[in-house]
Amino acid sequence: MSYPPGLTSPSKASAAQLDSWAVGKSTETSALRADLKKDIAGRVYYDRSEVLDSLFVASSPNALSNDRSVIDRVVAAITTTCAGDITAVRRIVLNARGVGDDKGKKAYETEMYPHLANIFRTVETICANAGYTRPYFRQLVSSPSKTLKSDDPLLPESFPTKPDFPVAEVPPPSSGTITEVVDAAQWLRWRQCPAFLEVKVLPSDGPVPAQNYKTRAVRDALVQGADYARAILSSRPFQLHVFGIFVSGTNLCVGMFDRRGITLSPEVDMFSTSGIRNMVSIVLKLTWDMSPVDLGHDPTVSLLDGHTYYNETYPRFLVKMSNGRVTSDAWRTVGLPLWSSHSLFGRGTSVWRALRVNVDTAQILKVAWRSSGRESETAIYERIKSAFNDSIPRGIATTPSGGGDVYSSLGQPVSVFHLRRHPSLCPDTGPVTDAILHRVALNDFGKPIWRYRDSAQFLGAISTVVQANEKLRDVGVVHRDISGGNLLIKVNATYKPTYEVDTDGKRKLKDELIEETELDINEGFLTDFEFASFTTPPATVVSRAVPALSHGRIAGDARSQGQHSRFKEVTVFTPEKVAGDGMTGTAAFMATELLRAIREDKTITRTFAQDAESLGYVILYSLYKHAVEDSQVSNDLRAELSKEFTEFFSAVSIAGLLSKRAQRFSHGREADDSMPYLLAYIDNDTALAICAHATWTFLAHLNETKKPRNDRTAVSAMMAEEFPSPRGGMPFDEAYPLWIGMLRKAALALPGAQGSAT
Repeated sequence: MSYPPGLTSPSKASAAQLDSWAVGKSTETSALRADLKKDIAGRVYYDRSEVLDSLFVASSPNALSNDRSVIDRVVAAITTTCAGDITAVRRIVLNARGVGDDKGKKAYETEMYPHLANIFRTVETICANAGYTRPYFRQLVSSPSKTLKSDDPLLPESFPTKPDFPVAEVPPPSSGTITEVVDAAQWLRWRQCPAFLEVKVLPSDGPVPAQNYKTRAVRDALVQGADYARAILSSRPFQLHVFGIFVSGTNLCVGMFDRRGITLSPEVDMFSTSGIRNMVSIVLKLTWDMSPVDLGHDPTVSLLDGHTYYNETYPRFLVKMSNGRVTSDAWRTVGLPLWSSHSLFGRGTSVWRALRVNVDTAQILKVAWRSSGRESETAIYERIKSAFNDSIPRGIATTPSGGGDVYSSLGQPVSVFHLRRHPSLCPDTGPVTDAILHRVALNDFGKPIWRYRDSAQFLGAISTVVQANEKLRDVGVVHRDISGGNLLIKVNATYKPTYEVDTDGKRKLKDELIEETELDINEGFLTDFEFASFTTPPATVVSRAVPALSHGRIAGDARSQGQHSRFKEVTVFTPEKVAGDGMTGTAAFMATELLRAIREDKTITRTFAQDAESLGYVILYSLYKHAVEDSQVSNDLRAELSKEFTEFFSAVSIAGLLSKRAQRFSHGREADDSMPYLLAYIDNDTALAICAHATWTFLAHLNETKKPRNDRTAVSAMMAEEFPSPRGGMPFDEAYPLWIGMLRKAALALPGAQGSAT
């Protein structure tokens, strides 16, 4: 496939914008943060007071933070009753000078925690006695002893880390306005923390470089804060940006993290006369006065009645297209998101099971940030539909039935630059472009591919998607983001409300469920076409003025100057990729040559072959995940499957993932060597065994490391006969049809299929 000049797809890769599907629990944050550090460079605004304007956004006229007399009382209390804490913090900072190792610094930081906690608690106590009604209940939780819990539906042990002081939403007290102190040993969830505060004992370890920040490297403290922001944005998918507070020595700095970068305030001495006042205002705003929207929550999304971020049960939301009245384009979410992106600067995609309001139709709702320079996903679906003459083939999600760009009450699209509030933080040129919040609702309803009922359903779904992908190729479309999250098995979805009788004897709605039932046919479908590329780019016909030249004259001829113009219709092509978009894809499923391009910081054109390779990884991933989740599997086998699964797919860096693939497909290895426990699990299912062997062999060819061997199992021997293995790997154009042929052979091995043994 070729692309018009300037429209090669995409530009350079960026590891930190990719979603990492680590399979098991990973505490190796250093590699991930190293990738994140690279991506932060060029996205940071230092020493900008505008971030304080966003934090100190005007509260309600009757808000406590507007009462200067209360602020004066709090400041006076801190300078007197907390004088010992201030002295202790200064002494600890002084004693820590000269300490170079992280362990030593951490010991001093730990000494700071109780003193800072007492100062923060004093702010709350004095305010509680001021006679104001408290609108919001949040607490700066002192040094939780456990990492924060994640609700990730696929990776429940994601983000195994914790800030020094999470800003946590907590239940209101039974009386009064002072929150109950959260026990440091209590489990906190990332989803109940809209902001954070991080402590460093030395001023030199803060997020702001000491000198000439334009040429200095990104500081580790800032990367650490970005990692916390990433966890919050993933765990609170309707959070649009995150505030982070950095205390380094006695310096205080405020950061705002959004989908396009980071803005840092000037550092101030928080114990100076003006600094104490700023610190009090910041703590008061974060814990007492700021609304969820002021703290970065999507203004078009609200919690349903009775739902909170801090309850054990995952909350439900009302999602609208604007923050005006509820229209037909609104949804109520049901349960955990099916998928929530782990990236900080990427699309921030989340996918939900939802009920459309007024009609109670079950739909799949996708929320993501789209680049302002690209077509919207709804428009891309329309282009795909047009490419197929308005008849979308099986295996492709049908045209969205709702959604579009999200709008604020002012009639403006909700975008990163709009939320930043200041033009100086919104560049017209450069590598970073604006991002617009976008939603898409699909009537096609599906379950994850790894939750297949049996091998017939799995192979039927794979077959449908393979054919759909080939049809997309035939009309010049490359998906560019095939992953385990956007390949679904089609099911029926029905709205199932449950009711209860209240004390007055009236029936009232208790809960809403979406009941899934299997179809009579086995069919899968592909979703998430936001980054699909087209051989022919989108075009618009416009009228442009051109010189009305006399016969024989040429444009630019001096004699033609001052002549009248005429209008001519010309076609203007819209780029499918804009600077700053970064590489698209989910790392665990990306083609190896794309991962290498990321590692080497190279530009690469996306192709059908890469999509096909991604599909191969999805097949193996799904077989593994199904096996690990199978309740009938023994604990011993599950442990070995999990280990094998992790060794194949789990990595916290691109280099690590490439290394694992090289090991999986190293010289002399067969499928029996690389995934023995998966093959043992499906040993009695010939169809799945053929599918797994064929897919492994196909991927081995594309990784160019496979060589022939003689000691093979029966299925391996069949594979060698029908899927030859020349040393050095087979080219894609030769390997692909052989792989597809083996997948068809797998389908014929299904019980009851023509050619099967049963």
